[in-house]
Amino acid sequence: MLGLIAAAPRICGYDIVRIFNLSMRHFWHAHPGQIYPTLARMERAGWIGSRELIQRGRPNKRLFTIAPTGRDALERWLESPYENLKLKHAPLLKTLYLGHLGADRALAKFAEQRAGWLAYLEELRGIERDFFARGGYGSEHRMFSYFTLRYGIGFMEESLRWCDWAMEEIERNRNLFSADSGQPKQEQREFAPRATRA
Repeated sequence: MLGLIAAAPRICGYDIVRIFNLSMRHFWHAHPGQIYPTLARMERAGWIGSRELIQRGRPNKRLFTIAPTGRDALERWLESPYENLKLKHAPLLKTLYLGHLGADRALAKFAEQRAGWLAYLEELRGIERDFFARGGYGSEHRMFSYFTLRYGIGFMEESLRWCDWAMEEIERNRNLFSADSGQPKQEQREFAPRATRA
């Protein structure tokens, strides 16, 4: 958020939420309910300042600007050492256990996931068409925003390729699934009770 305020001085909370949704949600999720309290904390810390803009016929709005201490904090964060990716990917976690549903229901879940990713890819491509198709960036911030957008598009494209491959693998390996239960055969064998001697 410091980066956003540094890139767009005199920005209001509503515009921060809108820019988050347009340019960052493919790699950083934030609810509006998190954004406003964070702005208040940053202002208390002296990292940003704000002033109220009085508007006629519309609600007043608070405009935020970055303070020198906030710019220092932003630069320290940008120059900090590389952080390894710490991913929480709920669809991938579910994928690990989809074998419990059997081949057909697992395929249905992959199809559902694929439809969601395809819709999201189209959203990202729409942002690319609407904001970056005219040629030139206009500012360094827009250029780096486009870098993250292209990463998001590539990630979705690769996710779709992976999804198609996984669905083909399930179809090709239906023999791994038991006909009378949703569980994979190997799991049934691993968890079957062992015979004991009397």
